[in-house]
Amino acid sequence: MKEPEMVPLSQIKTDDLARDLMARHPEYVEYITARMQGQDGESELENIRALPLEERYTWRIASALRWAFADFEPMNIAADLETLSEEDLKRLVDLALVQHRAIQFCGYVKSLIGYEEMVKLMVGSIKTAKHV
Repeated sequence: MKEPEMVPLSQIKTDDLARDLMARHPEYVEYITARMQGQDGESELENIRALPLEERYTWRIASALRWAFADFEPMNIAADLETLSEEDLKRLVDLALVQHRAIQFCGYVKSLIGYEEMVKLMVGSIKTAKHV
């Protein structure tokens, strides 16, 4: 496997919201920084261990997904597709609100439960979505 390329933090593009969230819990940035500098990150992990579940990175993602899909209804999407301008639809797709989020979600699930379980979940979800 190819060794990851080191990229200075200043060159990593982030969303404004992501910067705000990282500022609230710098423990994760400190852990990543320590690991990138060849340290074991144990003291940083201790700080993360002290966080309640509701303040954890994984909780934030799971909560955001729950909020985002709490009222998901395909008919509402159909209504939007009938009423959105081509320009607005293009903005939705071009903003990576669709294209990259699927990849990110797979990465989240893989990190949480492992590659094989992620594949089972995604394939099962795709089969189920055919009928939604």
